[in-house]
Amino acid sequence: MKATSNDIFNKRRAGILMPIFSLPNKYGIGSFGQSAFDFINFLVKSGFGIWQILPLNPTGFGDSPFSSPNSFVLNPYFIDLEILADEGLLKKEELKVHEYPTSSPVCYLCLYNTRLKLLKKAYRRFIDKNNVVIGFCEFLEQTALKQWLNLKNYANKNGVLLFGDMPLYVAQDSIEYKRNSNLFLEGLVAGCPPDDFSSTGQLWGNPVYDWEKHKNDNYSWWIRRIAYNLQLFDAIRIDHFRGLDEFYSIDKNATNAIHGKWLKGGGKDFIKTINEQLNNPPLFAEDLGYITDSVRELLEFSGYLGMRVLQFGLSDNDPNSYHLSDNYPKNCIAYSGTHDNDTALGFYKKQSSETKTTIKKILNISNSRNIGFAAAKSVLLSKANIAIIPIQDFLNLDSNYRTNTPATVGNHNWSVRICSDMLTDKLADKIKEVVVLSGRCMSFGEKLL
Repeated sequence: MKATSNDIFNKRRAGILMPIFSLPNKYGIGSFGQSAFDFINFLVKSGFGIWQILPLNPTGFGDSPFSSPNSFVLNPYFIDLEILADEGLLKKEELKVHEYPTSSPVCYLCLYNTRLKLLKKAYRRFIDKNNVVIGFCEFLEQTALKQWLNLKNYANKNGVLLFGDMPLYVAQDSIEYKRNSNLFLEGLVAGCPPDDFSSTGQLWGNPVYDWEKHKNDNYSWWIRRIAYNLQLFDAIRIDHFRGLDEFYSIDKNATNAIHGKWLKGGGKDFIKTINEQLNNPPLFAEDLGYITDSVRELLEFSGYLGMRVLQFGLSDNDPNSYHLSDNYPKNCIAYSGTHDNDTALGFYKKQSSETKTTIKKILNISNSRNIGFAAAKSVLLSKANIAIIPIQDFLNLDSNYRTNTPATVGNHNWSVRICSDMLTDKLADKIKEVVVLSGRCMSFGEKLL
């Protein structure tokens, strides 16, 4: 039976946010291989019931998983090479020349220049071995999907749910846009107005939807897209939920996002259709940033949970802040930070002395030696049913381990790696003490739903 939002979100659970690309791996990027299984084992030891990741699609401009050239396939870089070697499709000596220091950031240019060549060797051997006629791209998708579903099955059997992330928009150079350009408005692109992240706003450059045409087609493209993601994940975060109420559109020739305009999104009709067609799917909303009463009304209408982010509360200088953990309601998904935030330690280091004193008071600590863990503990002990912590905060890592800085493009974004020697049994035991204390601990073999 397919899970619904109530099945998943009504139970008190804890999780870790960890992108696949950040997993330990000696071939330059995390994969669906042994290190991913090891990470699930780490989650189980720590008492977690959720692993949240970023989009699994191929990356696009700026190496961002939120700007993919194809929303209906998986990133071939996540195919595990050692599994292919075990299947006889690659040779061990062929893998040796593709090894990188395990702590080095992901180098997408290096992968572009070498990985597909290696995967083509595996493809040719697959063809010879199985005597079929199948295209290279189809081979990549079948292989990636097989490995991912095997990993998902292992996670679910061990009591761990997999939360995915679905961008609201598709990329300008994506297959979806090229094949369905009639479903998008001409001359306009997406972004967001000036905010705390950027004084000139963010010019994303994604095509924006012609919602009238989607409505006339009963949102069939959206139904296919969400249904595809529901095959991959146990629950899905809808990125930039506010764009379903109103979306910020910018002239495609603009150089910044200052002079954009708000247009109406799919709204309640879209939400109603999605919930009816997909039997109240397990979705939740990224409702951060500039939120209006109409967005709040749409979120309540949808029945989806919204988000709270402790880091925003720590910078608000307001004890009644929406984002402080003492103020979280039961029905929300709470984070110490997201992939777009600095790490808790990195954030703390950038604050004034006065703000640092306030932060320590809020977190009930006397010093900053383990500020990340303290932030994580604060979220875990909150009333929120779902609490999710970026792995960097449990490890108390600084800004060098930040996943992404919005409104920037550079080598650091989407490239952070976590070493296997960081994920120790000692850390798992320390985390589990807090998870148990918070009433979120999953016992081994516990049924997910």
